[in-house]
Amino acid sequence: MKSLIGSTGALLCGLAIAAAPQAANAGIVGEYINPACNPENLSVPVAAAGHTWVSVATLDAASLQNLDALILRTCSTYGGDADVDAAVANGMDLILDTTGVNSGVLPGAPALDFNAGGCDVNYSLAPASPVTTGPGGTLTDDSLDVGGPGGTGGYCSIMGATSIAALPAGAIPFVTTADGLNAGALGYSHGAGQVAVSNSQWSHTPVYTPSQYLYPGIKTYFLNALGWALGTIGEPPVTCASEGYTGTKLTWCQNICEKGYTGATLDMWIHRWVNRYRDLPYCAREGNEEPVPQLQR
Repeated sequence: MKSLIGSTGALLCGLAIAAAPQAANAGIVGEYINPACNPENLSVPVAAAGHTWVSVATLDAASLQNLDALILRTCSTYGGDADVDAAVANGMDLILDTTGVNSGVLPGAPALDFNAGGCDVNYSLAPASPVTTGPGGTLTDDSLDVGGPGGTGGYCSIMGATSIAALPAGAIPFVTTADGLNAGALGYSHGAGQVAVSNSQWSHTPVYTPSQYLYPGIKTYFLNALGWALGTIGEPPVTCASEGYTGTKLTWCQNICEKGYTGATLDMWIHRWVNRYRDLPYCAREGNEEPVPQLQR
């Protein structure tokens, strides 16, 4: 009969990986920026959020096929793209920022009518907006206003909005006019993918610079919209406590799953756990580990 140490050798390796801190739903995130826009890219904050950032030079099937998400920044009217539509339908998430949207060109051709009303200086977060907090930080009602709180000069922000009352079923307003009637940024699902679209000038060089009041809020918006699209926002973290462990079981689970122990220390706690409970803690239950060994008596 195998010894406990021998039987759990492969388990320890897998458990060390499972217990190591990892970004939830980390993915490969591409970014395409219209050369006419020329703002700084989002490589640093995307990497800080735990994702792999790649530059996308061409919107074609080959460039999009391995992406989990695409940040597409046009600083001009978006006319649609068949390869982007197909990628979203197949599961790629899209974060689109544009100063205008032609009718029927968004993935799935939802009935959204973005009226280009010019530069509205005062915008608010929609009630329960999923982009209020996330990997980019926290947005406030003033974060995306023009020039400062309440909109007092400066470069433009939202360029057009669509009626919230007329949104297709399932669409979620992110950022609205101050009266709450129209959305300048929103999200919806298409096929296996998610789409976040903002009708704004947030990708223009003059506004996407540290000297502009909007600069921090824009970064926060893009990262939070990415978090929403990839499903990392709104998912409470799984912990030993959230799994219902209490007392000694809670302490031992934390030692195995949450303290970052490795080597002999991790080995010791796993042995204790298996000897007492004859199973594995939650962080080892990924479906790929070896069966719990039969213990010698």
